Amino acid sequence: MRGIEDFYRTYIKMTGQSDPWIWEQVAHLLRHTERLQRRFLQAATLQESLHLNGRVSWAPPVNIVEKNDSVWVIFAVPGVPAGQVELRLEGGDLIITGQRPLSDCCADGALQVLEIPFGRFERRLRLPVNQSFAIGETRQERGLVFIQLRKL
Repeated sequence: MRGIEDFYRTYIKMTGQSDPWIWEQVAHLLRHTERLQRRFLQAATLQESLHLNGRVSWAPPVNIVEKNDSVWVIFAVPGVPAGQVELRLEGGDLIITGQRPLSDCCADGALQVLEIPFGRFERRLRLPVNQSFAIGETRQERGLVFIQLRKL
């Protein structure tokens, strides 16, 4: 709502006109939209939102650093236990998959805001076709997965 109020003030300054009726209607519609959205989201529990029939629900962000003898791939997967991350080379792709479990504190709650993705994840990276790789060192620390791809 704050954005609308700021926009309204700017509109008045720029035009010298104020038409409170239209802005009251806009504010009313925005409040109504927010209420509808909350009701809709309350209909699904967090647990239901995670059951996507085994489908991927999110993809972790990645950084890639190339060195002379290797390529380091760093995935951000905060909150994912080490045992929940799998990686493999498949054809010309590096694939990382896993699961970010929902915390016990939230399992039976009504979904209000979902900004942190939970559930199954997958990220597929196409590797350069003119280079062969083997998985070297791997480690997971501070919510990041570090994968060394040794150039062959």
